[in-house]
Amino acid sequence: MGWDRACTPGSHGSRPSTPPSGRIAWSFAAEFPERVDRLVLNAPDGFASPGFEYDTPAEVPAALGLMQWVLPKPMLGANLAPAYAKAEQLTDSVVGRDHDLLRAPGNRHALLPRMRQTVLTDPLPRLRRIAVPTLLLWGERDQMIPVTNADDSLRAMP
Repeated sequence: MGWDRACTPGSHGSRPSTPPSGRIAWSFAAEFPERVDRLVLNAPDGFASPGFEYDTPAEVPAALGLMQWVLPKPMLGANLAPAYAKAEQLTDSVVGRDHDLLRAPGNRHALLPRMRQTVLTDPLPRLRRIAVPTLLLWGERDQMIPVTNADDSLRAMP
């Protein structure tokens, strides 16, 4: 595009079909500060939530391996539910859309290795290097990325 600098947005990957763009955005800002004017982060991931540890690959339940061949919509809906503070927004049509996305050729086979390769590292050293104005958005009922991570992010970023 020919741009030298940009305002970089990012969100957490709350759905199976979305990447953790928040972590990607703040990692980019920490690594290449000369390329970022501002950050807009919507509940970015990066801190280890309860049950997760730094420098350890994520444990993917063996039952998820069945997802490669069988993906019942009710099971998918139950996995999506924590991403919705208002249950009525998780409609049959939303579940159907994600179901269709996951059933696209190659998606389910790629998702499990992607989940297994996730290894969180302590974000503090990188977050402390961010020197651009940052808008941090979080929902206090967020069940995917705990709102306590917002406080951790605020303390870490200058």
